[in-house]
Amino acid sequence: DAHKAASARYGQEYNELNAQKKEVEAEKKQAQEARSEWQKLPVRIAGLVSKRDALDERQATYRARVQDIKNKQDKLTLERAQDALTLVSSVQSLQKLEMDLLQASLALIEGESDFQILKAHSEEVRQNLAQKERDVRVLTAERDNLKKIATAGLKACNELLQDLSERETEIYTEYNKMNLDEYEAEIDSTKARLEMVDGGNPQILQEFEKRAGDIEKAKHKLEKIENDLVELQQNINEVRQKWEPELDQLIGQISDAFSENFAKINCAGQVEVYKEDDDFNKWAIQIQVKFRENEQLSVLDSHRQSGGERAVSTIFYLMALQSLARAPFRVVDEINQGMDPRNERMVHSRMVDIACAEHTSQYFLITPKLLPNLAYHPNMKVHCIASGEYMPDDQGKLDFGALAQKALAVYGGV
Repeated sequence: DAHKAASARYGQEYNELNAQKKEVEAEKKQAQEARSEWQKLPVRIAGLVSKRDALDERQATYRARVQDIKNKQDKLTLERAQDALTLVSSVQSLQKLEMDLLQASLALIEGESDFQILKAHSEEVRQNLAQKERDVRVLTAERDNLKKIATAGLKACNELLQDLSERETEIYTEYNKMNLDEYEAEIDSTKARLEMVDGGNPQILQEFEKRAGDIEKAKHKLEKIENDLVELQQNINEVRQKWEPELDQLIGQISDAFSENFAKINCAGQVEVYKEDDDFNKWAIQIQVKFRENEQLSVLDSHRQSGGERAVSTIFYLMALQSLARAPFRVVDEINQGMDPRNERMVHSRMVDIACAEHTSQYFLITPKLLPNLAYHPNMKVHCIASGEYMPDDQGKLDFGALAQKALAVYGGV
């Protein structure tokens, strides 16, 4: 019994000692974890300081890049000024040319097309710029969030330093005795570990800087396009001020000749330039005619006038154009084909008047047939050309005068 009692007592003491041992080990583990956390604090602080320094360095780099872009912008401005001077010189040389109306018109049409392209491109750049600005706002918010996290971390570190126990303070004091080389080695080691742990954060900053640079480039490109648009519009206005009065004068001369032709047949007509504001692609030569007294001048098209009236109008317009171009002679081939007799007589009469006037070009009117009793002029010569597979073998002996007399007799003439 004494032995059992002693054994029970020793067992109880063993359990108590074992419980005390576990309690001591738990306290030891807790103390070790606290020490480990305390040892990490300087490393975290150093990491945050390093990130702050990196941000400052990148900000300085960004400012340098901005200054470099401004310098390039100033250089491009000077180059544009030189280009403007060169353009002025070219325009002055262009003004010395007298017969360049068609080329100027073509250049104007091309310039208007380029203007529309640049205008559309400018809108595209504006949209891209707006998107870049939205991206900057997102990245700025991310940057501000990182700053808040860093500030909160620094604050938490300071609070932890204030709450250190006596033992933790001793450890911190001992750790604080490290020299600069040891600190730098520890910082490099910590940076390496951090890069392996989260290598993504530097990429966010790089992306921010890249997008910021893209936005600056886009702004510069947009400004250049807008300046080019203004310069192009000025060039268009300069060219237009030169050729539009000349065009109006030329069309006015054509219209006078066209109106005179119509007045000779007791009708009316005029030619003018249809202008649609600055859309030069829609400008057109507009022909207006009137064949009856109770009508108003109307635009020549396929709906209002008959086929014969359109043919007369077209011929008179061509004759008006030819009145401005001097030539020793003109050849008119089958101009009366497809006309009704009334319109054919009007056109023939007017052509005879023009061809037989003094100081004008010689006309060769070629036609397979003529109406009877047309208007003729003493200055006209009629040549009948007989040819073809049905000509008789003795064609060289034909008397065309006698043939004409027979034809007149058949049709009730002499």
